[in-house]
Amino acid sequence: LLVNNSWSGSRVTSSEKPGLEFPAACSIQRTYGLHTEDGMPDVIIVYIGTNDWGYGVKPIGDSEADACFKCFDFAYAHMMHDIKMNYPDAEIYCCTLNKTYMSSNSLFEFPENVCGYNIREYNYVIRKTASETGCGIIDLYSLNTPYDSIDGSHPTSGGMKTLADMMIYLISGGN
Repeated sequence: LLVNNSWSGSRVTSSEKPGLEFPAACSIQRTYGLHTEDGMPDVIIVYIGTNDWGYGVKPIGDSEADACFKCFDFAYAHMMHDIKMNYPDAEIYCCTLNKTYMSSNSLFEFPENVCGYNIREYNYVIRKTASETGCGIIDLYSLNTPYDSIDGSHPTSGGMKTLADMMIYLISGGN
């Protein structure tokens, strides 16, 4: 692992101007922070968007006024464009958002809809953007295998292993 560019509570989207919205994933700091002094990445795996969905960020802008960093589709496309531009030699994959469960809470039911938006709307944007930018897609959602989470979102260590196993399976040619 060269860099883990995760930030607690961050989203792809931002209400600030481009380049000033750290820790948004579409920020200059995040899209150009995937290397170290000693090396550039060979593979980049992008798994983000759960907080955008959880906070009810509009998944798809429906007018020119929505073409801003406040809408998931615009911000995600901007983020992927910048990552591709900054790391042209890297193999880049976009992961769809995935379902969860809580082994510590048998009453937890994964909500497909949050704040009026369905998780599939965000996954549509991720798949579409991956295709349009020439990135690979790791379609976690398609496997219908939830990962164990602490709070319905953040993975436990077992949940991280499940996510890693699914990513390896899909990158290596799984369905």
